[in-house]
Amino acid sequence: MSIVLGLKFAHLLLFVYWLGGDLGTYYASRWVMRGDLGASPRLTSARIMLAIDTVPRLCMPLALATGVNLAALQGRLIVSPMAVAAVWTLAVFWLALAWSAHHCRGRTNSARLERIDRWFRQLVAVGLAMFAFTVLASGTGDSTWVAIKLLVFDVAVIAGLAVRRALAHFPRALAELASQAEAAPGAPARRDTSLALEDALRRCRGWVALIWLTLLTNAALGIHLLP
Repeated sequence: MSIVLGLKFAHLLLFVYWLGGDLGTYYASRWVMRGDLGASPRLTSARIMLAIDTVPRLCMPLALATGVNLAALQGRLIVSPMAVAAVWTLAVFWLALAWSAHHCRGRTNSARLERIDRWFRQLVAVGLAMFAFTVLASGTGDSTWVAIKLLVFDVAVIAGLAVRRALAHFPRALAELASQAEAAPGAPARRDTSLALEDALRRCRGWVALIWLTLLTNAALGIHLLP
């Protein structure tokens, strides 16, 4: 198997797992919002939702790195090997950060890791936009096609940041739900806790739909379904 074919296969798998993970997260979130369920099953659903949500978080940086590497190898993006190596280094750091944030969730340093992750994604969003416009202005390779795909990916990064902002109060509500589930597993959650969970998840629905749209758009661009 050539390097190009290997990267294509990996890039395709990352798309599948990213979109599939997002769909699984969305489905699990609907059970978290069900007020007719007891606190314990809603807590279990929330934990499943957060576990599945890790998959898209890990796929995002790898999708960027494999995509840039593919574009460079195919001559669509004219950059030096050092630039490609820099993108991979960025992706590996991003991957490690996302993995650490997931495994430290609920611990004392989880809030700090989430802040670092948020600031890092903001820097990535700005850097990607600048890189995309630089590629567009270069007029080399297939600059327009690559720049559009990078900008669409950038929209996904920004939408992901918006999801995190919408879920700002979700961890506290989830901690309250866990406390209530421990005290009375079969009893429903308190109304204020239930409303806080439902409000946070409803706030991010539109942003999640936008992420799905960016994934489908880039997939359509990748197979030249869109011009």
